[in-house]
Amino acid sequence: MHPNRPKQPTHYYYAIDIIRFLSALSVVGFHYAYVNQVADFQLVWPLTWFGWVGVEVFFVISGFVIANSANGSSPLQFLKGRALRLLPAPWLCATITFALLAPNAEILPYLRSLVLLPKGPWISPVYWTLAVEIVFYAVIFIVLSINRFQYINRLALLLTMGSGIYMVAAGFQDWYISDHMNVLLLRHGCFFATGIWLWLSTTRQLATWEYLTALTAIAACITEICLRGAEFLPRQVLTYYWIAAPVATWLVAVLCIAITGRAPLSIPPRVATVVRHLGLITYPLYLVHDEIGRRAIQALTMIGIDKWLSLTLALLMVIVLSWLVSAYWEPAVRRAFYSASEWLMTRRAAPAP
Repeated sequence: MHPNRPKQPTHYYYAIDIIRFLSALSVVGFHYAYVNQVADFQLVWPLTWFGWVGVEVFFVISGFVIANSANGSSPLQFLKGRALRLLPAPWLCATITFALLAPNAEILPYLRSLVLLPKGPWISPVYWTLAVEIVFYAVIFIVLSINRFQYINRLALLLTMGSGIYMVAAGFQDWYISDHMNVLLLRHGCFFATGIWLWLSTTRQLATWEYLTALTAIAACITEICLRGAEFLPRQVLTYYWIAAPVATWLVAVLCIAITGRAPLSIPPRVATVVRHLGLITYPLYLVHDEIGRRAIQALTMIGIDKWLSLTLALLMVIVLSWLVSAYWEPAVRRAFYSASEWLMTRRAAPAP
């Protein structure tokens, strides 16, 4: 099958593309208008300080989408599909970031980003989430390899229990955030599990124990959001009531995923094309926005451009760059990668002379 013409599922979840794009914008807003130390965007802090929760939404979407795509796939089909989807964008985006940051960019973080090592530093801090995603993909690949996908509910149970126990322990410690805990899925396994439970609920009626476990997964997710959010509360705020904002945002996103899973959005073809492009832009937008966009804001403000106009121009720049990657450059790399993998597989399958 051609790499740019993947097998389409019975229902394409267009609403999830919209949720994914809005989540990416929330992360961009967090990095540009809250973390950014170049200009003071305190006016919009109430809307941007919790934008990091978009990452937690990404993980739920991954649990839902990966379970849906793995259903009925062979281990090799799943592996090829994930590699074709996951690898070309970091190769391109890391290279673009490295080139634009030269001569100050370091080679080792760039190389770590190309091969998606689970431990940084990377060319951009946002690459830490890819290591988490890869571990989840690896777990699904193992489940497919041992022909146990029909027991994916048990995997969701294990992820839920692991995160639940970890969150209880983390509430009394200050070590809950680390590369090791990320890669072991102890912090974020509950988010993937929530996505799996949402997907399972679209295929059949959940048993009572499954409903209870899904609620436990959601409770673990909320706990992680609260623990993480405590670090990012606006600096002028002295109350934790504000933690309700990221929790509510995440719950609304989960509810939207659940609704669209049961009743996929039906939209006109032209609108569907636009929505699909927004979904494709999300991945490169997430990868390029942080280092490139924040430095663009710094450069623009240094030459006297208004900070709000600089923010707008930087956002437009990274969106256009992401569109170029997703629409033109990434498909070309994917085709080359696909052809190379097919050639290697053909050579391995060829009989010895």
